[in-house]
Amino acid sequence: MGSGRRVVVWGIGGAALLALLATVLVVVLVGGDDGPEEVWRAENVANGGGEPDVALWVHDGVVTRVGPNAGEDVTGYDAADGTALWGIPAPEGANGPCAASERTNAEGIGAVLYQSREVDGCLVLGVIDTRSGELLWSRDLSALEPFVSTGTVTATVGQDTLTVNLSPANVPEAFQRFDLAGGEPLPVPTADDGCAGGWTPVTIDHADERIVTLDHCPGPSGEPSAEQRFATHVYDAATGGLLWTRFMPDPGTGVSDVRFGEPGAPMIVVENGKLVAYTDAGEELWRLDADEASLAARAVADGVLITERLTEDSSEQSEQVVFEGYALDSGERLWSGEFPALTSFLAADDADDADDADDADDADDADDADGAGGVALLGSYFYQRGDGGQLTLSWLDLADGTGSEIGTVPFPLERSLIESGAALDADHLYLTGTLEQESRLRAFAR
Repeated sequence: MGSGRRVVVWGIGGAALLALLATVLVVVLVGGDDGPEEVWRAENVANGGGEPDVALWVHDGVVTRVGPNAGEDVTGYDAADGTALWGIPAPEGANGPCAASERTNAEGIGAVLYQSREVDGCLVLGVIDTRSGELLWSRDLSALEPFVSTGTVTATVGQDTLTVNLSPANVPEAFQRFDLAGGEPLPVPTADDGCAGGWTPVTIDHADERIVTLDHCPGPSGEPSAEQRFATHVYDAATGGLLWTRFMPDPGTGVSDVRFGEPGAPMIVVENGKLVAYTDAGEELWRLDADEASLAARAVADGVLITERLTEDSSEQSEQVVFEGYALDSGERLWSGEFPALTSFLAADDADDADDADDADDADDADDADGAGGVALLGSYFYQRGDGGQLTLSWLDLADGTGSEIGTVPFPLERSLIESGAALDADHLYLTGTLEQESRLRAFAR
């Protein structure tokens, strides 16, 4: 599956050099060189007007940048040298991109949503083949505008289906499901178990290959005083088949957000502000107690759930950032580390990709690769008057939380709030953000 990007935001301020001091174990940071080798930078990238890029995908030798500008093509670049391979303009009736799938599917298919020219909203959907640079199909969803509220729009591209949630409040009417090959609308799954009158959806959310609904059963017709019942239903996004049901008396105990839902792996959701994991059969595996703080799930890679611990003071520039790793199958905390303020998670790689990069660097270390795991990419922003912005990059070993500094790269700004995105493949790491035009998309050797 193509590597996606996550936007992170820093405010300009001082930050110490990246040092990792764990609360459970000491995370040793191995010093790096002056900086990673820049392999290429894209020459024909618009400046973005100070807005962050919408998406950055990497799949099978193609880096796809979804920029924020009306009139700017979605562009595919050769991952080896940055040559522009293709450009796709916005579909008819659309302005610039406003949302996109976090990653492509295994075939390199990604989804982009555009601002509608007819109504105010992120309501024109386009599906792109990043291998050929072809717009496969598009749909105008402007009829759903009454159900859409301001906030994050999410799209998930599976192998056979595409799901889109146009409402941050998970309003059922704003949830759409399509056949990926031709774009035909597909019915949103419904269940008939345990409710004679039929379940009515209250909210619908999705992640990866899972759709989760919170439904209520109003009781038998003609009995308005009957006790209302609620249930969480979990479906396979590709087939629409019901996987499991959990009945509950109170909707407040249901799933409020779905974070990860790959088949064969635990599904990670948010319930009552806690991160909870379920099997495909609906068995609760674990529930994380955040100790009066919130745990934000950042990524799942190599069997590890990467979280960031948030407190009321987390927005303060002087506050240190805490990342933690939890075993996906048991919820056991594997490591925890404190990082300087303005340090953010950028991307993560499974063990296979990380090992490929290591082997390419040093084939003699192949015997030492046994047990090597995936890595996360961290960025620590630092600003010094006269020198401008700098971004210190580090790898974080997901097995034990130890870190190794990659080096520091210039981070020239277009504005005082910095938003950055990253993507990874076996050979390179790619950075994009609210940067000056000549450095807005750059590739560095791993």
